[in-house]
Amino acid sequence: MKNIKKIGAMILALVLAFGLAVPALAATDDTGFSDVDADAWYAEAVMYCREHGLMNGTSSTAFSPESDLTRAMLVTVLYRSAGSPAVTGTDDFRDTESGAWYSDAILWASRQNLVNGYGNGLFGTNDPITQEQLNLIFQRYTNKQVTENIPDFDGGSRHATRAQVAAALMNLTRDTQTIPAPDTIPSNSHPRVLVAYFSGTGNTRTVAENIVTALGSDVTVLHEITPEQPYTAADLDYTNSNCRSVTEQHDPNVRPAIANSVANMSDYDVVFLGYPIWNNDAPRIIYTFLESENLSGKTIVPFCTSGGSGITNSVSNIQGLASGATWTAGRRCSSSDTTSTLANWANGLGLDFTPASNPSSTPTTTPDASNETQVLVAYFSATNTTKPLAEYISDGLDADLYEIVPETPYTSADLNYGNSSSRATVEQNDFSARPAISGSVANMEQYDIVFIGYPIWWGQAPRIVSTFLESYDFNGKTIVPFCTSGSSGIGSSASNLHSLTNGANWLDGRRFSGGTSRNTMTEWVNSLGLDITAE
Repeated sequence: MKNIKKIGAMILALVLAFGLAVPALAATDDTGFSDVDADAWYAEAVMYCREHGLMNGTSSTAFSPESDLTRAMLVTVLYRSAGSPAVTGTDDFRDTESGAWYSDAILWASRQNLVNGYGNGLFGTNDPITQEQLNLIFQRYTNKQVTENIPDFDGGSRHATRAQVAAALMNLTRDTQTIPAPDTIPSNSHPRVLVAYFSGTGNTRTVAENIVTALGSDVTVLHEITPEQPYTAADLDYTNSNCRSVTEQHDPNVRPAIANSVANMSDYDVVFLGYPIWNNDAPRIIYTFLESENLSGKTIVPFCTSGGSGITNSVSNIQGLASGATWTAGRRCSSSDTTSTLANWANGLGLDFTPASNPSSTPTTTPDASNETQVLVAYFSATNTTKPLAEYISDGLDADLYEIVPETPYTSADLNYGNSSSRATVEQNDFSARPAISGSVANMEQYDIVFIGYPIWWGQAPRIVSTFLESYDFNGKTIVPFCTSGSSGIGSSASNLHSLTNGANWLDGRRFSGGTSRNTMTEWVNSLGLDITAE
């Protein structure tokens, strides 16, 4: 198992940048802040950041989860985490001041291609960071999907909230080791596959993200081709012959400016290139991308999203723009394509990589063939509250970790518990509901003990946990349930699952709150009386 370590330099930088020297005094018993409800999706992230000294409240009693922070502050965080390397010269932005607290950070970040200005000579020093900007900057810095699955985070033009930043920071510090500056990362550590895409309405983005999941984030990097001038709804009104997108598509010489570029393009061997079909062709910004990057010697795999048009015509129009590149046959995709479908397609390309159908659902280590007790930690975590607890158990026991991933991911609307018609509510009210799972456990028979973690929904385990239990033979195995909840105990949620596993030995489970520490989880595991020891 990969041990989860604290990031010393990053934590120090974040503390300095946010001006947060010590944790805030608790104002409520659950989260420490009067404006952070224990059941809020961001409660765990807020508590985690407070506990680890990453972010403090805006006062002793408030966190202000919906407020924002500036572009300069986020850049400064990354600059300090890189050790504040010496820089000389000045940046090219008209709205930055020489000698200001952010000057070196902006100069360094722009030279490292971590962040760009608006294309008109402005950096936007005091502008609130947008979701799109936050996503791109973190991706370039870490090569990790730290913003993935954050509620209401679509990578668009809306401001990123303090709650969303806290979630990204929690994901970063929890899932990565100390991250070197981009110019110090060994070349042999770079992923070999780039998934670059332009998405006017979000459909292509979904496919691109699923391709990364299918291939595995250890070998792929996601890059969004971002227009310098974002497309508005009016720009995409195809019924209007004078709208921007129609006008551009009718002019073969148009090359919309791109606000960002690919860092270290030379590191990639394979480039998946995704785009929507506009007027039976690739958007002109794809032409800009292909003419701006050196793709010689690379293999390009095109994919598009369209309600009806195929990809053939668009590919034939753009192939000549990438001199020296090899093109594979393209594919028209749908935003509803599953990770498994995309993995099968990628597997059939005959390229030099081995995509996984669901890497997050594959045990991260291979149990040895000895007589030692073999342990699996399986969990479902819709809002990433249960996930860290499962990771603590897995890491402490050096056990295999398996995420129960729904075939159809849960959206924020699906989890709107105040809506009686939301997906989660409907499922919980239907005892026979069995949401489909993407992926499966390999060699379940080898495990002696299975920890099963889940959140509490209406006093019960989510129905997808029932799907999981009914999918395997647990006869002779010991099952240890644990749940996360702001208030509800594990109660009947575990006992109601017993009948789904014939011949299994169920131990009493326990409820934990979001933000529970590693030490607490270790002490609990070691108190179970099993022939295992967590460290």
